[in-house]
Amino acid sequence: MGRTPIILSWCTSKDTGIVMNNPPAKVSRLSINLDDLIKSSSEIVYSYGEHYDKNFKVNQSYDVMMYKFKQNIVDRIANLVTLFKPLDTLLLSMGGVIPMAGINNIRTQLYKEKYADNHRKKINVNRFDVSLLCPGTHLMRSVTEFIQTWISESAHSLPGEVILFSHLTPGSSIDKILHSVPINPKGSHIIKSSCSESIIRAILSTSNNTVISREFVTRKRRKIQISTKYVSINNLRSLIHRSLSKRKTSLYDFSILLSMLGNKYLPKCPSLDDSKLNNTIKGIDDLILSYNNANVSLVDVKNGNIKWDSLLILLGKLKDKEEAMLSSQLKNRDKENSSSKISSMSVLVQSKNTTQTFSENRKLVDYNKYRNNWYSNAIGPRSNTQSLGILNGMSVVYDGGIYGARREDVIAMCINYLNGIQWSIDYHSLGISGVSNEWVYPKHYAPLFVDMYSVLRDVKVINEIYPKSKEAINTLHMLIMVLPMSSFSLLPVVIENKLKEISELSYNLPVSYILDVNNGEEIHLIPKHKLREVISFMGSDDIIRVSDDFSIFNSENKEIFVGPVKNGYYSTLNKNIIFKSKTNEKIKEDRDIDRQVKNFKNRRDSKTKKVKVKAYIPMTYRDINSSNTKSNISRFDMESIDVPEF
Repeated sequence: MGRTPIILSWCTSKDTGIVMNNPPAKVSRLSINLDDLIKSSSEIVYSYGEHYDKNFKVNQSYDVMMYKFKQNIVDRIANLVTLFKPLDTLLLSMGGVIPMAGINNIRTQLYKEKYADNHRKKINVNRFDVSLLCPGTHLMRSVTEFIQTWISESAHSLPGEVILFSHLTPGSSIDKILHSVPINPKGSHIIKSSCSESIIRAILSTSNNTVISREFVTRKRRKIQISTKYVSINNLRSLIHRSLSKRKTSLYDFSILLSMLGNKYLPKCPSLDDSKLNNTIKGIDDLILSYNNANVSLVDVKNGNIKWDSLLILLGKLKDKEEAMLSSQLKNRDKENSSSKISSMSVLVQSKNTTQTFSENRKLVDYNKYRNNWYSNAIGPRSNTQSLGILNGMSVVYDGGIYGARREDVIAMCINYLNGIQWSIDYHSLGISGVSNEWVYPKHYAPLFVDMYSVLRDVKVINEIYPKSKEAINTLHMLIMVLPMSSFSLLPVVIENKLKEISELSYNLPVSYILDVNNGEEIHLIPKHKLREVISFMGSDDIIRVSDDFSIFNSENKEIFVGPVKNGYYSTLNKNIIFKSKTNEKIKEDRDIDRQVKNFKNRRDSKTKKVKVKAYIPMTYRDINSSNTKSNISRFDMESIDVPEF
């Protein structure tokens, strides 16, 4: 819900057949992203967020409100089943443990909702703790059991197959949905999801006849209005294929272009950053134009690796246009916004001269000055971010205002960003089984195209894109990393007390932090946890004992939850439901798009191994593909890279 994804705005401007007002007539499978539905139900019942009503007050007991909340969830599921009438399958999916990049995104959202929203009209006056919606909490266990009971009682009105993926099953909600569907359903497959990532994930999935159902919440005369749009993934694939010169790798390549516009794991590139919707759409068009002019395929379809030589050609096209793109944004930037001041600080006024005639003086961006200002703002935490460690008397690491940008920092920033592009395309196409669970982009801003081009051009050794981590993440690790300090009471007491002491995690527990506003977008400069530090913190005997006996956060029943396996999924209802192997079915679509979808399936199946976990022990995600390597930038001579000093 909320803000329209960039890709949806773009495809709406290009093709009216992609975004529809009505659902398809014949629906074979209905998949519901329960993360979205549970969050919006909490907003409706407790009146906060997009459903905030200043006149609403909680005047009932905690137990009554909780019952209303859980009943609202199942009522909305029932309404969706009645609306779409799925013939074969109802799939309900909750998000579970995910890699570090996704964990840091959830961490930012929780800090945003618990602290920043207190200063807006969306204030949570009824004090519903959004941290309760994290995987592993007692509330999510209770919601899961409530839904299971409802399924048993409503079996007569549900399709023949009902599948529930709990918050204790590893992977994001969308990941589980898209990696558990037949390639060619008898009718349409509707995915009810407002997650901005669901569209690009569906494009890169093996599923056919998929339609994304997305809700939009607006206010008109102080009344909340909810509308629904339906996005045809088949038609969107065709549009992308046509727009990107009908290349065999068009879907992969489009995913790379979108990564540069920002996603949950990477910030947007500054020259593509614009608050005006039409100019944002133009940003996609500019990327596609540069891509078509470069006349290259960016991805090796056989293994999913980025072709770095081809990406270098594209970055060369973009760097040549970067100064002009930054100058064109000047008139659209709000000079009162903190990080947007970088543009106004970097203005060069070009006046009339004898060789060119200007009707008036023209403002341009001084590229070198902008570059210095950008990296001074983007690199390193700033001294007025106060962490628990600093308040407890630990030595201050960052001092003296903005941490100055160094050449080595810019090089590392570019390499991390290029790593992130590869990580994003792997995650979007393969899910958790195809990526490192430890990788995370360490900064809050993206580098400039000119510097990414310089780094990629001068790197001599291309070896491994990101280290394959063998470390495991369980629900307790995830809760420690995402919860703000005000929600530590959700953790076992021994861990809550340990976190409040001085430890290696103390620097990453802010009690105050900087909020940058960049063209209407809020950028929360929150320190990011490192997985190895969390695992080290969990190394004490007391913590290990609590982790091994973590039943307080897991289902007390003994049903078996089984994660993604090669031949399908199991459910956890009265009987186990097995999805049979999907290797010989054919997609009836454009030949090149069909080949791309098949390659995605082959990559996924070859990299997915059987993972079987019981619900009453800590849910763990391991990098089951740790032996594989990706093309990467590593082990290079820092002096050989032509990036200017600051």
